[in-house]
Amino acid sequence: MTSIRYATQYDINVLRGSDQSITLAVNNGASPYVLTGLTLAFYLKASSSALDSSGYTNAPVVVSATLGSFTITIPRGQIPAIGTFFYHVDVIAAGRSDSGCSTNTTTTVTDSHAVAGDLNAAISGTNIPANTDINTVNAGVGYTISNAATGSAGSLTFTVGGSVDTLVFGNVRVLPI
Repeated sequence: MTSIRYATQYDINVLRGSDQSITLAVNNGASPYVLTGLTLAFYLKASSSALDSSGYTNAPVVVSATLGSFTITIPRGQIPAIGTFFYHVDVIAAGRSDSGCSTNTTTTVTDSHAVAGDLNAAISGTNIPANTDINTVNAGVGYTISNAATGSAGSLTFTVGGSVDTLVFGNVRVLPI
């Protein structure tokens, strides 16, 4: 097992023609990055600029949530040709799902589940444009958001909060057997 610092480049060598398992432990400063309640995603692709969907992806297996360790497994059939490729492992924290919400083609949306802690959080859902954040909160009533809603509707479900952060990234060098 290799211990690395959170959001740090770490290059990996793998052998072409055999299944590969790599166990990493991620630290946030001097402490382990606690993975309890989080989802991990592994992406292997041709380059850092290639779309995540263009390569191989799977869910790393958490070995110890409190020690920040997980195992990446790459089946031999998914290991690209000999050469250098790019990978990253993301940690995904789920947002809160709020139902009974509404939009009206302005930056004001209703959400009876709104709380002060939602300020600056991401918000998504029907009629909410991508990359929209909460600018102001009226607790128990709703929000002013950073982008105007694209339509008017009620009985919607919004996702409030959540995040995707890259834990580790780097090059994968595929070597001949």
